Amino acid sequence: MFQFQTGSNAFQIIVDEERFDISNAHRFRHEFDALCPDDIQSVDIDFTRVELIDSSGVGALLNIRKRIHLPTPVALRNSCPSVLGVLQTMRLHRVFQLDDGLPTPLQDTRFDLDQLPG
Repeated sequence: MFQFQTGSNAFQIIVDEERFDISNAHRFRHEFDALCPDDIQSVDIDFTRVELIDSSGVGALLNIRKRIHLPTPVALRNSCPSVLGVLQTMRLHRVFQLDDGLPTPLQDTRFDLDQLPG
């Protein structure tokens, strides 16, 4: 299940599933396209429950980048170490703001790989 909320400064998405993969990526894309406001300032995605991401999930995230225009920041919040590992291996820290659950401002989309824990 996905929860989409329009906040004052961000379009917020909660991925309320343990897997973000082929089983739900198409539904995510469809719901995002239908619910995303045109005047979006930032996207904030909460991955607290996600334990696994596959190429379909990554493709759904990249679809967001295609749908909205730069410099609109897209932040992936509260990713577990296994999800962070996949995203870092694919060099997606250059496309998305990644964090490990520590609060960071949405406006700062720069992220240095050396800042990652571990």
